[in-house]
Amino acid sequence: ESVSAPSVGGMLQPHQREFVLNLPWRSPAEQAVVLIDVDDWHRAFAFNVNQDGAQPSDDFAVEILAPNRRSAVRSPIDMIPVTVAVTMPTKFAAGENLIEVGIDRNGDRRLNGEPTLRLPADRQTSVVLESIDAAGIWTLTTSVRDWQVSIPAAGLSDQWGTVLARVAHGPREAWSEGTAVAFDKEGPRLSRINISDNGEPAPGQPVRITARADDRGLSGVASVSAGIDLTGLGIIAPNTVMVPAKADSDDQWSLTLPTEKLTPGSYVVVMQATDLVGNAGPVSVVPLRCLTADEVAVRVAVPLQGQVQYAGEAIGDAEVRLISIPPKEAPPAETAVKTLTTKTNRSGQFQFESVAPGLYELVASGTVRGYRYENRTKVTVAPGKAAPPVQLVFGQKVR
Repeated sequence: ESVSAPSVGGMLQPHQREFVLNLPWRSPAEQAVVLIDVDDWHRAFAFNVNQDGAQPSDDFAVEILAPNRRSAVRSPIDMIPVTVAVTMPTKFAAGENLIEVGIDRNGDRRLNGEPTLRLPADRQTSVVLESIDAAGIWTLTTSVRDWQVSIPAAGLSDQWGTVLARVAHGPREAWSEGTAVAFDKEGPRLSRINISDNGEPAPGQPVRITARADDRGLSGVASVSAGIDLTGLGIIAPNTVMVPAKADSDDQWSLTLPTEKLTPGSYVVVMQATDLVGNAGPVSVVPLRCLTADEVAVRVAVPLQGQVQYAGEAIGDAEVRLISIPPKEAPPAETAVKTLTTKTNRSGQFQFESVAPGLYELVASGTVRGYRYENRTKVTVAPGKAAPPVQLVFGQKVR
C-alpha cells in the first residue's frame, strides 16, 4: 500500500534571508524536493535535498496544459491558443535551449517540417507599469507563469491534429504527450431518414421521424431538428418552427412532429444537424402529404375470411393466397403486385387480418385423397367495411 509523502511549506517574508522547514527523515536513502515559488510560479527554483546536501533539480520535461485532450475547434482558423509548462534544470536557463510547440499534422508524432512556435525561455514573464505618482515613483506589477501562446493552425480542415511540444538542451530532449484536436469545418450529414405512415399522416396525426447523423468522427453531433417548410422551397425559413430531436444512440436521433395545424395537402419537412463547434450541416428534405378524411377512409384495411371445401368437406392445411390486382390507371409507384399467404385450419377456415381496399385474386390450393386441387376467384375489398366470407370449393384436379 502506497503512503503519501509528507510535505511542509511556508512564506519567506520581505527582507527575510533564511527560512527553516522541518521534515521527518526516515531513511538515509530518502530525498526531499524543495520548490521555491516566485511570483506564484511554483517551478521558479527546484532542488533535490538529501543528507549530503542540496543539488538543483535535474527534472527535464514539457507538458501541454491546454487545450484539453480530444477537444475541437471550428476551422478554418489561423491560430489556436495553447498553454505549455516547461520544467528544466536551473543551470540550463542560460544555455542553448530549444523549446518549441506546434501541431503534428501527418501523424508521425514529430514536428518535422511543420509550422512551430519557439519559446525563448522556460517561463513567461511580464512587467506592467501600473502607475506613476506625483513624486515620480513607478508602481510595477510582475508576473511569472506557464506559457500562454497561440500556435499556427492554418490549412487544417476537417481533420485531426496533435498538439506537441519539445524541449531540448544539447543531446538531451523531452517530448510532451500529444493532445488531439479536431479541426471541424463542415456540419454533420443526415441519412436513413424515416417518417411514420410513409409520410402520409391522417388529419391531425403527428409523425415520428428518425434519422442517422454523422459528423465523420470530428467534433461530434450536438443537435438535430426538423420542421415544416411552408414556403415549399426546401429551406429553413425565418418562420420555420424547428422541433429538436433526442439522441437515441451515438448516431440515431428521433423526434415527433405535430401536424394538427396543417390542412390536407403536400408539404416539405426540412431537417438539419449541428456539430459541437457550431457548424450546421446541409438541409435534408423529406416530402409530407397530409391526407383528407376521405383518403384515410379509402385506405382503411379490413379483415377477409372464408372457407375451403371439397364436396361439402372442409379442407384443412390448404394454402390460400391473396394477390393484388393494380388498377390500370395506377401510377408506376402503385403497380407492384403484393401477395399475402395463409393456411386453413382443421375446419377449412382462413383469415387475412388486414387487407387494404382494392381488387384481388384469391387462390386456394391443396391435396385431397392424393390429388392436387386449386380454385381461383376475384374479390373486391371495400374501404372500411369487412368483406363477406368467401367460399372456395375444389372441383377440377390440377395436373
